[in-house]
Amino acid sequence: MSPIIPNFRSFEAICVRFDRAGCCFRLISLYRPPPSRTNELTLTLFQDEFYNFLHHVCAKRDKFIICGDFKLHVDNALDNAASAFLQTLGTFSLQQHVSGSTHAHGHTLDLLITREGDDTVRNFTTHDHHISDHLAVLATLDFRKPKPVVEAVTSRSYRNFPLETFQTDISPSPDQDANVDSCVAAYNNSVKELLDILAPQRSRKKGTRPPAPWLSDEVVNERKKRRQLERRYRTTKLTVFRDAYQLQCKKVSSLIHHSRKTYYRNKIEENAKNPRSLFAVVKELTGDTAPTCGTYPDNIPVTQLPDKFANYFVGKVDKIRASIQTTGIPSTVTSEQVQ
Repeated sequence: MSPIIPNFRSFEAICVRFDRAGCCFRLISLYRPPPSRTNELTLTLFQDEFYNFLHHVCAKRDKFIICGDFKLHVDNALDNAASAFLQTLGTFSLQQHVSGSTHAHGHTLDLLITREGDDTVRNFTTHDHHISDHLAVLATLDFRKPKPVVEAVTSRSYRNFPLETFQTDISPSPDQDANVDSCVAAYNNSVKELLDILAPQRSRKKGTRPPAPWLSDEVVNERKKRRQLERRYRTTKLTVFRDAYQLQCKKVSSLIHHSRKTYYRNKIEENAKNPRSLFAVVKELTGDTAPTCGTYPDNIPVTQLPDKFANYFVGKVDKIRASIQTTGIPSTVTSEQVQ
C-alpha cells in the first residue's frame, strides 16, 4: 500500500500502487459514508474535500483508477450534486466509465474514474451476486505483465550419466614422449568427446531477471531449503513437514528483512556526503524510481494545453474567493468615516 492519501472526514480512501515494465499504476478505492445529522458529513464538505483529494492525486503523472461508492446519482442529469461532481471531474480532465444501474433501487452510485483518454479500463460490466444491495462492477484492466528477458543456455544433463562407461572409455595413459601441455590437451579432448557422446549438450531458453542487490548467498540457500520443504509437504501432506516449512518461511522472511535493512543502511552511510546519490537511494526506497508514463496528456492537443492550464488555476482562484466569507468592511473608506 502507498501512504499518499491524506485523511478526509467525508470519505475513506485507500491506495495500492503497482509497478510494471517501468510504469507506475495506482488503484484507489473510495467509500463515502451516508451523510446524516449525527456525523455532520454534509454534501458541501464532501465536494470541498473531494476537490482537494483530486488535486493531490492528479499531482503525479502516472496512471490511476478511482473506484468506489460515491452516494451520488450521476445518471440523473437533473441532480445538481451529481452535475457538480461531474463538473469537478472535468476540471481535472477525468472521465467516469460506469453507466447503468449499480444499485438495487436504481441509479449509478459505484463509479470507475480515470484520466481522459486513458484506456486502462476496458469492457466493464455489472453483475448482481445477490449478497448486497450494490451490484459488482467488473472491468478488464490493461496492465499486462512484462515479458521476461529470455536468453539461450547450453548445459549437459548428468542425472543418468554412465560413470562406469566413462571410466572405461577414457584414455588411461597419454604418450610418454609428449610434453605436459600436449598431454593436458589430449586428455581434455578425450574427455570432451566422451561427454558429447554420453551427455551431449542441449540448448534451452531461460527467462532471466536482475537479482536484488541486497540478496545474499545465505538468503538464496535458505530459499532453496524452503522450496524443498514445500515440495515435500505437498507430496506427503504430513504435519511434520508442514511445521518445518512454516518455520523455514519465517526464517527466510527474517533473513530478507535483515539483509535488505543492512544493505540500505550501508548505502546511506556511504553516500552521507553525496546528496545526489543519497536522494537516489531515498527514491529507490520510496518506489519513485520508475519513470512516469507520459509527460503531457495524449488526449489534449498541445495547442490547447496552455488554455487548459490557465483555466484550471483561474477556476481554483475563483473557488477560493467564493469560499472566503465577506467581512463587512467597505471597499472604500472616506475621511468622514475615519473621523
